[in-house]
Amino acid sequence: MILHKLSHSPYSQKNFVSLLTRITDKDGILLTQDATYALSSTEYCQLLLKQTVNVYALEPDTIARGIQPVMSEIQLVDYAEFVTLALKYNNVISW
Repeated sequence: MILHKLSHSPYSQKNFVSLLTRITDKDGILLTQDATYALSSTEYCQLLLKQTVNVYALEPDTIARGIQPVMSEIQLVDYAEFVTLALKYNNVISW
């Protein structure tokens, strides 16, 4: 079980596509910083949720960017919950 922490915008980096090819259904995805822009796109949200149901976004980053997730399946987490997630998974990979 790996927590994949993505911080770059899906609109400007190829990391998003690379990430999708390496996810298993037991992994988690945490969107932080500019990666939270993916939450404003139904297409990007569907791509993420197709890989795993464990999709999270750092809520302070969504608030800072004025983003509301277009899909309710995306779980918003605060910093304390981020730490809990990091401990829950065996490894954390930053993209």
